[in-house]
Amino acid sequence: MQRPPFVQLGAYRTTAGATDVFASVSVLSDIVATLPAGTDLQVLEALHTEENRLRARLKGGGWISLEDTSDGFRWAKLAHIGVYRTLASPVQVFADSEAVVQSALAGEDQSSAVPVLRSLQSGSYIDIVEVCVVQPHSEGGTALRLARLQGGVEEDEEWILLEEVGSGQLFAQPIQGGAFRTTSVSTDVFFGCERLLSDRASWSLPQGTVVQVEEVVYLKDDHRLRGRLQSGVWITLENTSDGQRWADPWQRGVYLTLAHELPVTVDADPESGVSDRLAAGLYVQVLETRYLEEHRCVRARLSGGGWASIEHLQSGSCLAVPISHGAYRTVSSATDVFANLLPTARSVLFDSAQRVPFAGSGDTLVDYGAAYSWPAC
Repeated sequence: MQRPPFVQLGAYRTTAGATDVFASVSVLSDIVATLPAGTDLQVLEALHTEENRLRARLKGGGWISLEDTSDGFRWAKLAHIGVYRTLASPVQVFADSEAVVQSALAGEDQSSAVPVLRSLQSGSYIDIVEVCVVQPHSEGGTALRLARLQGGVEEDEEWILLEEVGSGQLFAQPIQGGAFRTTSVSTDVFFGCERLLSDRASWSLPQGTVVQVEEVVYLKDDHRLRGRLQSGVWITLENTSDGQRWADPWQRGVYLTLAHELPVTVDADPESGVSDRLAAGLYVQVLETRYLEEHRCVRARLSGGGWASIEHLQSGSCLAVPISHGAYRTVSSATDVFANLLPTARSVLFDSAQRVPFAGSGDTLVDYGAAYSWPAC
């Protein structure tokens, strides 16, 4: 057994359709459980075995495979470490992880109030250096994802609630890399992360240039989101003080397929093996995007596994389109409102048999912040 270098411990989420939990580090040991995709785990230790497996010991017991190092197949993915943007307002900051859990369990019970260090308004950018999953010891308590913010020293930490796993309620979302398209007439290129004049390149990117952003950093004092491109140079993505943007990402979330028999391959390389073909008119959930310059196409990793092309830049063909966020008008005479992402979680504002009453079809405006694909919903 070898301890693999540069393996981040902490919160992971299973990505494979089924992930076996073994009694010991050996892949020949007994299988004690099988986890579906989307299960949150806390990894305490990682080892590399002779079977080309990156194995992980879980909090609560058992071992799983994180990755087959011979072909890159992954059973679970590390929670994003880096830049996040708050969604809720306010997001409360606490002195330690236990205080976050106590506050989440207390809910609106002010008698159990936990001291708050400060509050973050919706749209605030933060740097997260650690994510962990905890299961409160209370009846019916849902698992919680907690995050430690950058900047605090060991004796002066800052923690927030990132997600209520059971309900799917997010309090902050990661700002990740992927495929981006420049929107400014001219986007300066730098050789370093900081916007130093001495690091500015002699060229810039014209509007409409598609790039692959490998890393995003937040320069708090400079009010900038910066992106490192595949070639190693840096560009500015956004001025966080006024919202000016130099490049926009390809949207993640729900897409509608347009192409007939859209090939789904086992990995990002479009020439890898085809595992499935999607008919036109299907809704799919895109988890990640990647621009492949050598193929001049934007690829998407799907929630059900595999990768598909969503746009061919050379031919200009669009193979799938995102379901847009923003303002919508209801068209049904009655539209259910749910408390969270789960289709069974009808809002607590209404009893289980009641639908949200509208005076008539099409008289209510709503704003969609996100869309999700859910089977049989």
